[in-house]
Amino acid sequence: MRAASRRDLPVHSEGIRKQLLSPPGAALTGMTVEVEPGGGTAEAYAHSGHEFGLVMSGTVELVVDETTYILRQGDSFAFKSTLLHSFRNPGTERCVVLWVNTIKPSEVRDGS
Repeated sequence: MRAASRRDLPVHSEGIRKQLLSPPGAALTGMTVEVEPGGGTAEAYAHSGHEFGLVMSGTVELVVDETTYILRQGDSFAFKSTLLHSFRNPGTERCVVLWVNTIKPSEVRDGS
């Protein structure tokens, strides 16, 4: 998908921008997730599928199944989406994560 064709995904939390990277009909849903300092998901949630991410810049605090991970540029993660999860940016600069889900963005409350 060309950069000019990307579209923003709706989010229900403050300080988060998600942009779809994968074309319609793709088996995987890739997106960039930008989280402003102090921004993050309003609450933990779960859904079907699996997730993978790579922190491109900044710092993200990822909580999966009540375990907290502080991830920085170059760190990656993977987990079953059925586990309760949330994330936020505890840093002072914008965090950007390359995030991949095995389900479509319309099936996820916050698109992550």
